[in-house]
Amino acid sequence: REGSVVFLVDSEPPDSPDYSPPGQVYEEAGEAIRTAFTSGRTVLSELQTDRWGTWISALVPIKAHDTGKIIAILGIDYPASEWYARIWKRMIPDGIIVISILLLFFALLRTWSQHSTLKYLSEKLVLDESLYHSIFDQAPIGIAIVNNKNFVSQSEYGQMAINPMFERILGWESDELSKLNWMEITHPDDLQADLDKFEQFKTGKINDYSMEKRFLRPDGSSVWTNMQVSPLLGVAGENSMHLCLLEDISARKAAVEALKESERSKSVLLSHLPGMAYRCNYDRNWTMQYVSYGCFELTGYFPESLVNNRHLSYNDLIAPEYRDLIWNEWLRLLPERLPFRYEYE
Repeated sequence: REGSVVFLVDSEPPDSPDYSPPGQVYEEAGEAIRTAFTSGRTVLSELQTDRWGTWISALVPIKAHDTGKIIAILGIDYPASEWYARIWKRMIPDGIIVISILLLFFALLRTWSQHSTLKYLSEKLVLDESLYHSIFDQAPIGIAIVNNKNFVSQSEYGQMAINPMFERILGWESDELSKLNWMEITHPDDLQADLDKFEQFKTGKINDYSMEKRFLRPDGSSVWTNMQVSPLLGVAGENSMHLCLLEDISARKAAVEALKESERSKSVLLSHLPGMAYRCNYDRNWTMQYVSYGCFELTGYFPESLVNNRHLSYNDLIAPEYRDLIWNEWLRLLPERLPFRYEYE
């Protein structure tokens, strides 16, 4: 009316102090009411405050049936506190659903992450185990797990207790070794030395030890080995467990013995030769590497006196007038690898 908004009907009881009689001007009318009048659309106002409190209003235009002209506005006011309380109340089930979905999502994400990690670790474990199996089975040295003085059976530690090379070196199968202790298949001449070192190892005086020893094979023959004993790490509560590594050195031992026998045979042969046999360096002093025992009879000096010029050189034994002559002959003949024969004092 005349540009002002007035009350036509109020739902408050007439005796209420908040009652607005018909015709009273609504001085606090906001932009939302005017927009509803001018636009003809339902309007939900923003938060607004008047003499009666703070409200959120739903404003619905009322039109005349005959002209369609907006003649009034039906306003429904909601106290702001009640409005937001209703919103929060309605949001609680939705919030619970959203939170549940989020929790389920994160649980699934965590499960997927754990599954991916376990899958990666499982694949890595399979690869590591395959690599370990390959090394264990194809190692050029013998490997065995030993519990104190007994070989560990495969029923306790699967196929990883004794490797094929260990069986090949000793000539015993794994199931046979599991019924024996290592003392029973150690050569008697090497047993005490091994027991002494093993006792020091078990009492903690030494961390590990190695030695060359002989093992007895099923046919009664012996095999020379280079044995390395060290603690088995990573086995909780099993301080009696250790690793035994074997290298077959029978061929090397046989070669050393053959060389010794050859040297002995040559020494015997040379000791029975008339005169003196020797091997020397190509130098002016004729530095001796080896001299036969005929040296003493010929020169009056023991071989040890001449070897490496210990007491005197061979050149000192040659009469001075022959030294240059003989040396010059050597210089001439040796490059051509010709035999040398000469009489001198």
